[in-house]
Amino acid sequence: MIVLREERQRGPQNWRSALGILLMALVLLQGCAGRPSYEPSIDSGVQERAEVDPFAGEGPAASLYLQSRQALEAGDSQRAEMILERALRIEPANPLYWHTKARLRFQQGDYPQAIELCRKSNSLTGSNRRLRAKNDHLIEQAREQM
Repeated sequence: MIVLREERQRGPQNWRSALGILLMALVLLQGCAGRPSYEPSIDSGVQERAEVDPFAGEGPAASLYLQSRQALEAGDSQRAEMILERALRIEPANPLYWHTKARLRFQQGDYPQAIELCRKSNSLTGSNRRLRAKNDHLIEQAREQM
């Protein structure tokens, strides 16, 4: 009987310590998770992918971004804009998303807004020269249309 009492007392203590260890591990892992960086890095190969396809979305809203691109290519600009807005709410610092929004505005004939959105994209672009060049080209096209 005495042995059973000791085992019962150990059970909740082991459970509590396991829970404590689990919580500490979660806190440590949460600290490791940071904001995604959109600055291309040579180590990760992101720069190579960005040079090949500057619209290859990276990050938590990438699937929304790709859906938006598909809608844009299919000519459904309203749907593309709606999905892209959701992606921008999730990742407001992603320059690729701002460039795509600029392209949408350009297609809609809102050239001043397209220029402003390209500038916003350029301010977030970092060292991605290809995206910066695409923004600059779209700005030139928009100015010609005005």
